[in-house]
Amino acid sequence: MPSGSCASVDELPARASAVLASAVRGVLGTVDSRGHPHLVPVCWISLHGLFYVPVDHKPKSSPRQQRLKNLERNPEASLLLDHYEADWTRLGWVMVRGRARIEPVGEACAHFVARYPQYADHPPQDEAIVLQPRRLLWWSWQ
Repeated sequence: MPSGSCASVDELPARASAVLASAVRGVLGTVDSRGHPHLVPVCWISLHGLFYVPVDHKPKSSPRQQRLKNLERNPEASLLLDHYEADWTRLGWVMVRGRARIEPVGEACAHFVARYPQYADHPPQDEAIVLQPRRLLWWSWQ
């Protein structure tokens, strides 16, 4: 069962890179004001060695998402990307740990639309969470 860690996307071995290529959904982890983990499923892209999570138009319970409030207080975050199949010999995951910032979606918008057809009519227009990897951990069955 291979596993390891590295400092950048470019250093990932082929199997971990394949996990990134197949992972459509991620799980973003932040820390709330009481120090508790806050995990949410997210769309994501990797661009120029950074990981982007859109702040989009999907219905939310408040105007400012909890993940954004958490990152404004504490920029440390994790993004878990995994490949799951019933055949467990094909399992794998990559965890990205680093500091996140909130910035205008900019050039990432076109990449979100290309990766997620659901954004064709309502692309993310405002902000994105940008995660600068400090460490990438990975595991795969093979």
